[in-house]
Amino acid sequence: MRNSHRAIWIWSLTILLSATLAYSQNEPAGATPQPLTCESQPGGKEYCSADTSGGVALATQTSSESCLLGKTWGYDDKGVWVADGCSAQFVVGQAEGASGEQGDGFLRKFEPYGRFQGHVAFFDDEAEIQDNVSWLGLKFETGDRFKLFAQFELGTNLIGNVDQFRAGASTDSGFLTLEQIENPDVFGPRLGFLGVDFGTAGRVTLGKDWGMHYSIAGYTTDRWNAFGGQASMAYPGYGDGGISGTGRADQVINYRVTVAKIVELGAQVQFANSQNDAYGDGYGASVQVTVLPGLKLGGAYTQMEMTDQALEELTGVAGDAKYSILGAKYSSDILEVGVVWATQKNGDARYIFEPGVQEPEQIPVFFDGSGVEIYLRGNFGRWGLIGGYIDYDPDTEGTLLDPDFRTKYLIIGADWQITDGTGFYTEFRIDDSVGAEGQESSSVGVFGLKYKFSWKTSHRP
Repeated sequence: MRNSHRAIWIWSLTILLSATLAYSQNEPAGATPQPLTCESQPGGKEYCSADTSGGVALATQTSSESCLLGKTWGYDDKGVWVADGCSAQFVVGQAEGASGEQGDGFLRKFEPYGRFQGHVAFFDDEAEIQDNVSWLGLKFETGDRFKLFAQFELGTNLIGNVDQFRAGASTDSGFLTLEQIENPDVFGPRLGFLGVDFGTAGRVTLGKDWGMHYSIAGYTTDRWNAFGGQASMAYPGYGDGGISGTGRADQVINYRVTVAKIVELGAQVQFANSQNDAYGDGYGASVQVTVLPGLKLGGAYTQMEMTDQALEELTGVAGDAKYSILGAKYSSDILEVGVVWATQKNGDARYIFEPGVQEPEQIPVFFDGSGVEIYLRGNFGRWGLIGGYIDYDPDTEGTLLDPDFRTKYLIIGADWQITDGTGFYTEFRIDDSVGAEGQESSSVGVFGLKYKFSWKTSHRP
């Protein structure tokens, strides 16, 4: 069965790459790049309107400050933005049909993208080569006055290792499957959704999409190369937050809208199972506010309805799962700081061997908890110094878990970026954690490479 699953994923990947090649070979002959100059001041952000449906590439950097895609420059369907002192000349492609001759139905965006990341990890007097959260994906967009779009993303485990140190690496939906993944598939579903963009009225998606909870955790602290994520509650119970609705949420309808360019609102409804009496199986909402240039605050609340079977049979479950998160991010040309405080009730689980049994089996034990994450980064051109702190404090009173059970460690590291998302990294986890059954955790060090690509992305250094 596993071999058949791998064959299906490999066949899907073959189709994806064939479609990419076919489209690139039939690129509209009339697409003519258009120059665009966009400039910003340190600590500021500027937006330059343009038709970006034909793609954008950085042609010439004109500032002394680095221009890194997704960090100090980027683009959407309305134009190009630059920030924190980045100034550059961009090449903006003109898509076929941009004059309106083909109406609203032409394909405006076809974007293959992906990331490959791997490292050598040193822990427990051993060394292991590990795949570290790699993926392949496609984005599509059609329309003009309002847009239809789609995206899917496959997580990859090409190296084939089992150990992972970064929360969210799994493509398993979460703890309600009550299974520990011992032999991960080569490919697994990370994202897959359809949507409609109504412009200033917001956008709606349905499928497997990032949850409202991750709207806060993602831009604040879940940004390390190899570690982190355990205390933000985005990825509870060995999974990717799919069933809980906090990470890459399963079966959700999401609505997001930006008001006056400074307030971002979001809401989600989840339909994750049919094993309870609830019509909707989960709900969530988020709000984010840009208080000052470089300073952003946000919060989210998510609730997941437990199945009747879970309420009756699972150890430690005392009601529906509830998750709350508050976060803040500050960024300047040389410093980035992200802080998160999160709490959960009935929303996480660990496997332990059932006590008092002659031949014990592993059982999941649910618990409440709260956590803090702090992310730090100093930018020095293409070099970055990275730091962080993770502190997840479970409430073990009245449970079968060890009373000293906790996740607590420091992160220090550095990276060198050739382009945004591509380069070398090293991180060290100085650990003071204790496992659910009292076992001590060891410190870990990694040295790795990462490569990020997009069909529309310039790879010029």
